[in-house]
Amino acid sequence: MTFLTNGYSLDFVEYNLRQFYSRFFRSEYQIKDLNRHSYRILRRELFRLVDEEKRELEEERRLQKSNKLIRLHYLFDWGSRCQFNEKFYKLWSDIITKDPIFKEFGLKIKLNTKHCYSSNMFVARIKKDI
Repeated sequence: MTFLTNGYSLDFVEYNLRQFYSRFFRSEYQIKDLNRHSYRILRRELFRLVDEEKRELEEERRLQKSNKLIRLHYLFDWGSRCQFNEKFYKLWSDIITKDPIFKEFGLKIKLNTKHCYSSNMFVARIKKDI
């Protein structure tokens, strides 16, 4: 519901829900039959992912303090964001690894998307039409 409220499309929400299910459940049967044992496994895995996210955040803070983090924000309107990010990171790493001067700096890049359509825009349009 949060995704839909924030202006994400239903296709985006369904896609991410399928990705979640495919990552944590081997079959559709497991999704429907969430017993105590499978719930514990799912819960443990989710907490492991949260811990991993915390470690990445700490690493990001460390890089930011040492001025080795580059943040890029770009508008995302349509297309495959994941494909774009993968291609960008591949090109970025190719450039960095081949250039000895850049390699010395130990820079890390973080891509952030900004969606063209937010829920605020939709609310503003509705109020304008009324």
